[in-house]
Amino acid sequence: MMVLRLKSVLLCSFAICISFIISACALANSADIAVAMMDAEYPVFDSLSSAIADSNAIIEARFISSNSEMEYPDISTEGDSDSNPQAGMTVSPQDMEYLGVPMTTSKIRVTSVLMGSIVVGETLEISQLGGTINRITYLEMQTVLIGNVALSKDDSLLLFAQIHEDGSASLISPAGLLVLNGDQIHPARDNRESDPALSQLPVLDRPAWTSTSLEIVRDAIANR
Repeated sequence: MMVLRLKSVLLCSFAICISFIISACALANSADIAVAMMDAEYPVFDSLSSAIADSNAIIEARFISSNSEMEYPDISTEGDSDSNPQAGMTVSPQDMEYLGVPMTTSKIRVTSVLMGSIVVGETLEISQLGGTINRITYLEMQTVLIGNVALSKDDSLLLFAQIHEDGSASLISPAGLLVLNGDQIHPARDNRESDPALSQLPVLDRPAWTSTSLEIVRDAIANR
């Protein structure tokens, strides 16, 4: 059993506050692996129209691959205290380790565009909280990682996303990751939720607009 310290960090680039509630368990068919539960604050979208308004791209996509690693903030200690509150500070490797945030970046290929200037066939990289790094599985309470979405043969991913100026992309919130089957849309669920070794996977509470139809979404985009 591994023991992990509690920590809280502010991930400025995603404008969310993350608190880590750490526990540990032994996963089936493996050696000792810790599970770290995270609880992040995200924007709340109570309606389909508000979710569309916060998106600059709504796309269908296929998952290609993913990579999980710790990401660290850029800390500048240059300048003076008037222009930079961190000026003159000494940041040790231990400090940086404490500020690390587990992120999974998933590569997807766009298969259809409902809204936005994205081109079919284009690949995007979308970052989400969580992942398995150095034998620690980080589970964010509201997040289903794109690569872990349970999909049947006829399903595709539907993403409400924000494409940033540097070409990177993010979901508007965890609720912005949906599954499309024919005309029907429903919230994404984790394909590992039936694994007793991951009994700590949260029960997701998604807003009502995430269970709808493609026709309703197309009409809402046209009337925005």
